[in-house]
Amino acid sequence: HPLWHYGDRISLPLSGTQAYVLEVNPAPDVVTQPELFNATGKASFKDGQLDLTGIAGQSGSTSEIQVLLPAGQRPKTVAIQGVRVAFHQTADSLGIPMHFSGNPFRHSQQIGTYDPAFAGGSFSGTQSVPGRVFRQLVVRKKGWPIAYTEDDLKATWLGPDRLLLFVNVAEPIDTMKVTLKVDGQSVSLLPAYTSVYPQATERTFVGWYADVSSLRPDVSHTFAVELPALRPGQFQGLFFDNVEDELTPILR
Repeated sequence: HPLWHYGDRISLPLSGTQAYVLEVNPAPDVVTQPELFNATGKASFKDGQLDLTGIAGQSGSTSEIQVLLPAGQRPKTVAIQGVRVAFHQTADSLGIPMHFSGNPFRHSQQIGTYDPAFAGGSFSGTQSVPGRVFRQLVVRKKGWPIAYTEDDLKATWLGPDRLLLFVNVAEPIDTMKVTLKVDGQSVSLLPAYTSVYPQATERTFVGWYADVSSLRPDVSHTFAVELPALRPGQFQGLFFDNVEDELTPILR
C-alpha cells in the first residue's frame, strides 16, 4: 500500500546525544478500523462521523493528516477533539489539512536552504530560536547534571545542554579557512572530530561548530559564513544541534 507506518526517525546529531531505531512496515492490505498517519492520536468511526482524539503534531508545522479507512466507509463529518473540520476523501484515503501552533523549529533545524550550485564564498541566512528550545536545554541539563571541563567539551557529543551550530561541508578538510558571524559579530568556529582529540583527521574530521547557547530567544538573528572555493553543492548548509522535535496538541 502507498501509505506506510513508521516507528521513529534515525537521529545522528553532531553531539551524539540521541539515537533512534527506525522501523518501517507496510500498512495492512485489509484495514478493519481507521488508521491515522502524519500525527499522533486515535481515530474512530461511528454513525457516519470520524472522530480524531489526542491529535498532536510538530510545533509550527503545516501538514495534512491522513486517515486510511476500511473499504466503503465514507464519513459525513470529521471532528478533531470534538470540533468539526474540513476534509477531502479519495477512495479509502481521507485528508485533513492541519496547522499546529508555535514557531517551527525542528531537530537539526537548517538555516536557509541547500543550493546545489553554491561553490563557496559568502553564505548568509536568518533564523529565530523559539524560547521552548532553550527550555528544552535547561530540562536536559537538570536531567544530566555533569560538570564537564573545558577539555571535555572539545568532544561535541558531551555537554548536550549546549545549543550548537554545525557548518556542514561534504568531504571537509580541517585546514580549510571557514569563519562565522552572528548579527555582525565574529563567533569562534571549532573543528569537530569523531574522536576526542584530532587523529587521522582525513577520516575523523566532520566539519566546524560553534556554541550559540547565548542567542536571545524569539529574535531573528543573521548568520553569515565565509567559505573557501568548493565544488558546486559541496556546502550542505548550517544546522542546529542538540534540539529535539516537540509535539503540540494546540491547533491554530
